[in-house]
Amino acid sequence: MDLRTNIRQQLPASAPRRPVTKRPLLVVALVLMTTTAAYALYQSVIQPDPGIQAVQMENRVIQVDQTQTISPPTEGDPSVAVTLDYAYADANRITVAFSAAAPPAEGEIDLFINPLLTDSSGRSFRWLTSSGQQARDVANSTVSGIMSFDASPITDAPAELALSLRLDVAYTTADLRAENPNAMLMSGGTDFSFTLPFNPGRTVAIGQTVTAGDLAIEARQAVIAPSLTRIDVCYDPTRFASGEWLSWAATVSLTVNGALVLDHQTANVEGFAEPTAPCRAFTLPADLNTQTGAWTLTVHDLHNTSTNEVVAGDWSYTFNVE
Repeated sequence: MDLRTNIRQQLPASAPRRPVTKRPLLVVALVLMTTTAAYALYQSVIQPDPGIQAVQMENRVIQVDQTQTISPPTEGDPSVAVTLDYAYADANRITVAFSAAAPPAEGEIDLFINPLLTDSSGRSFRWLTSSGQQARDVANSTVSGIMSFDASPITDAPAELALSLRLDVAYTTADLRAENPNAMLMSGGTDFSFTLPFNPGRTVAIGQTVTAGDLAIEARQAVIAPSLTRIDVCYDPTRFASGEWLSWAATVSLTVNGALVLDHQTANVEGFAEPTAPCRAFTLPADLNTQTGAWTLTVHDLHNTSTNEVVAGDWSYTFNVE
């Protein structure tokens, strides 16, 4: 998911060159995210999901407000001011919000940002598949974005995280879009180093396997944190491994002490790197941190948002959250 690598890998053997910049066109079939259509990237307005909204309301996010400028790589290219706006971390995700702007110029500049997150040990974090948004204002040469990363590899509950965020920026111009709508040019990248307090949430054992139809789903544990709840599950991946394998989601309901809390809400399927991985996670971007008592989680179906295939349930699990 490295923008520069993705672009370079897709360069044709004899890439055409622009007379103005004397640099090769970087041709991509899908800009930025080449792995799945599940990423909701090009929203007109950035709207954080309910879990991030909740931690914002509780003043848990950290305002970073650092700006760095990427100098023009070639004469005639735009400089780009890149800002890390805010960040947040708990046991289920690390979220960053960022923006970039090019100075007013002749013509319209369309900016794209690729975020890459690592910690002080060099460990990289994967994107959560449905968490990314980028709102691009071509007329004003600006872009803003938000991305959440999978924090489940963090198992030692540190008090804080030392992180580095790499923001790579690419762009197109009106002339370039007219010449080749699938091409872009690299502006460059910049790195932000920062620390975040880490909320470890709480982990509740489930250890139940339920079969509906011909599919058995084992729910191993729930990890409940302020911005997101994760249900770690395992099941036979065979029927989900082909085609649009990254586009599967689940429909779930939750009652707590008999009261309906979530009614047929979409849970994203996360936490795996290849289609044949048997264990993954259902994630609910909701603030369930204060919901204690007897939980009954019902998975009504697994459905593919690209192919419209549905595997019907129900799979129900009852466990206690203190």
